[in-house]
Amino acid sequence: MTDIGFVKSIWQGPETRQHAMMHARLASVVLVLSALASTIRYWVTLPTKAEMLDRMRDVRGPVTLDEAGVDLVLFEKIAEIMRWVGAGITLTTVAGMLALAVWQWKRPGWVIPLIFLVMTLAGIVLVLSAMMQPSYRSALTDSVNHLNWALNLILALVMIAAYRGGRIYHKLRDAKP
Repeated sequence: MTDIGFVKSIWQGPETRQHAMMHARLASVVLVLSALASTIRYWVTLPTKAEMLDRMRDVRGPVTLDEAGVDLVLFEKIAEIMRWVGAGITLTTVAGMLALAVWQWKRPGWVIPLIFLVMTLAGIVLVLSAMMQPSYRSALTDSVNHLNWALNLILALVMIAAYRGGRIYHKLRDAKP
């Protein structure tokens, strides 16, 4: 099969064990790209301390003068912590994705693509349900999230191909010659 045949076989399903393994390994490539995208997305959307304070004030709502002084001191400390918490969550997620990518590359299978397919579809459903809320609609339709939408749809399609490749790889691997 030629290179064009391999791309065509992504949607038709692999025919040989080698092609099935390559399809399953597509999940590794997607996981690495997703980890990279998550890192970039975090740094692009990272709020400054002042922006974090404004967000916390918006969530808190109107307060009395006495409460405002207490909130200012408390929010000043929490704002910086929240930035580091976001960095820690992103770093943990990226490290986990990279570890699973290495695992999927060394031991191609169907479980990791299935897990990430379910997570991607759940994320798409959550975003669609959040768009029903007028307060979230404008935030979800900004330019950064348009790229996110496209990446999630591509991720879902490639994970379907990787899942199919992993299933076929295991059937061909376990088949007696």
